Amino acid sequence: MKAKAIFILIFILSVFYHSGSAAPAETAGTQVSISVSENLAFIGDRIRLKIIVKTTSDVDNINVKTMTQDFEILEQTAAQKRQEQDSLIFEKVAEIAFFKTGDFNVGPFVIELKKNEKVMETRETNSVPVTIKTTLKEEDKDINPLKNLLE
Repeated sequence: MKAKAIFILIFILSVFYHSGSAAPAETAGTQVSISVSENLAFIGDRIRLKIIVKTTSDVDNINVKTMTQDFEILEQTAAQKRQEQDSLIFEKVAEIAFFKTGDFNVGPFVIELKKNEKVMETRETNSVPVTIKTTLKEEDKDINPLKNLLE
């Protein structure tokens, strides 16, 4: 009975200890994610790509590095920084387009968090599947071969 009471007391104390305010280093973290405006598009359609970085670290800027990519970046904005309660939010938007058909993955991207141009932390984003279709229908014919030159 005494052992059971001690176990319950230790359990209650551990619950209060872990639910109390933890130090920022224990709960601190950086979350990175990407999203696209369309998961199904046609060749050449503009797709809006949004990269969001949420961190409790003290950083000045972010740098986005792409690995291999099947799309072209048409436009992009500089990373916008804003403070929200206990975290810092960076948001970067780009307009991309695919010029071949198929199933692709946008991402993952490597995000570098910088302070005074020094990389403080590196994170990798998720990837998002995108399907690109042709505007031709089954009954449409593709481009015909060129005719012979006139004599």
